Amino acid sequence: MGRPQPPIVMSTDSSTGLGQIFARTAINAINWHNYINGTNESICFYNDRRERFEIWDRLRTDNEFNINMVALVLQHKAITDFGFNPMTDFSDEIKRILARYNGWGPAADRNGIELYVYFRIFETFNNSRGCE
Repeated sequence: MGRPQPPIVMSTDSSTGLGQIFARTAINAINWHNYINGTNESICFYNDRRERFEIWDRLRTDNEFNINMVALVLQHKAITDFGFNPMTDFSDEIKRILARYNGWGPAADRNGIELYVYFRIFETFNNSRGCE
């Protein structure tokens, strides 16, 4: 019969929605944004299971919120991890932050270069519509 197997441990977070964002990542970006804008009243706490689930569920069910979180996460990581502003810096830095969104290493670096092509397409489209 053998030894009993330990129970399967359930994850308290997972990537979800169009941007495949973890609740922890979104909460960190939200808290950073609130802090730099001085609006501390809506700070989220990852360790509060209810708040974590609310953010995760919103990421899962609200596509607009999820995509807005992608932009906020990218801005947060660009400034805090790399020390540059993605609104003013150049292509190499933007490729690095796009790579970082998908992790570290050669595969993430290749993905950052590929995503930069799409970034330029969106940038050109938005600029042609006067969306600056």
